[in-house]
Formats: sequence, C-alpha cells, structure tokens
Amino acid sequence: MPQMSPMMWTTLSMLTLITIMTLVMTNFFIKNFNFNMKKSNKLNKTINWKW
Repeated sequence: MPQMSPMMWTTLSMLTLITIMTLVMTNFFIKNFNFNMKKSNKLNKTINWKW
C-alpha cells in the first residue's frame, strides 16, 4: 500500500487541477454566453419596438 500512496496523490492532484480548470473555463463561457444573450435580448427589443 505505501508504494501506491504517491501515485494516488499525484493522480488526485491532477484530477483536482483539471476540475479547477474546467470550472474556470465553464464559468468564463457561461459569463460570455449570458452577455451575448443580453445583447440579443436588447436587439430583439429594439426590433420589436421598430415593428
């Protein structure tokens, strides 16, 4: 078991790093998506108003 311990720790650290990176990326993309949605909503409102 002691031989497995370091490998387990490295894998755990790698997994945590990957999860953090994915979380950050998803957060960034969601923010961008929300911003674009707001823009499109404004555009739609202006189009409706013009019509």
